[in-house]
Amino acid sequence: MNSLNKYEITKNENRLPEGKLINNNKFWNEFFFRIGNGESLRGVSKDLGIPFQTVWSAIMSDDKRRAAYEDAKMSRAHFHASKIEEILEDVESGKIEPHAARVSIDARKWLASKMYPKFFSDKIHLQHDMTVDVRKQHIEELRNLIK
Repeated sequence: MNSLNKYEITKNENRLPEGKLINNNKFWNEFFFRIGNGESLRGVSKDLGIPFQTVWSAIMSDDKRRAAYEDAKMSRAHFHASKIEEILEDVESGKIEPHAARVSIDARKWLASKMYPKFFSDKIHLQHDMTVDVRKQHIEELRNLIK
């Protein structure tokens, strides 16, 4: 487990029944802090001995938790982007082989693009909404047929 100073949560602290744990704000703040520092939802859940599905359901059933999870994912994406910079520095200084670094960089780029696609995705997402009144179009076509 990562050492996160005052934010560190451990298995022993969280030996509350899962229902009480899921409603504990301190737990969620620390849980999302760990995700924002690069850990995965599944990894943190496993580390704490809480079933993934229990945590996932608790996040999805509460709008505030869902928003906090989205924020944590954005932070996690930035974490991976900064790790890419560290890896590049290690390659430049000769600490890491370029081919090994490429694998790590590609994986972190993929993670960042999935965690925060608006910022890190290579694709541009365009959305265009168009409303067509079929009745008017139908009447217009009928008039054209009559002419």
